[in-house]
Amino acid sequence: MRPDRPVPSGCGQDGRLLRYLPKIRAPMLALYPRASGVITSNEHLEALHEKVVDIRIVRIDSTSHSLQLTSPATCATQVLHFIARHDGIPCHEP
Repeated sequence: MRPDRPVPSGCGQDGRLLRYLPKIRAPMLALYPRASGVITSNEHLEALHEKVVDIRIVRIDSTSHSLQLTSPATCATQVLHFIARHDGIPCHEP
């Protein structure tokens, strides 16, 4: 995050949670709705993109932050393909 930008909500009032993001070493999948909202903001995505080394951000065509409830098949497919990229096991079913 640029210093001239406000700290995203949910990151602690002073942004103290942001300092932990660069410590994430595992591959990370972030499923976010296409529309920014109060709970899922573009500022969150910017912070993740800037601070997490190995992240894949997927925007799902939804306005809800409860993507696992409103778009379960899309979420499951994204998770399946993400895991396949890292474990080498193809995710195609007969």
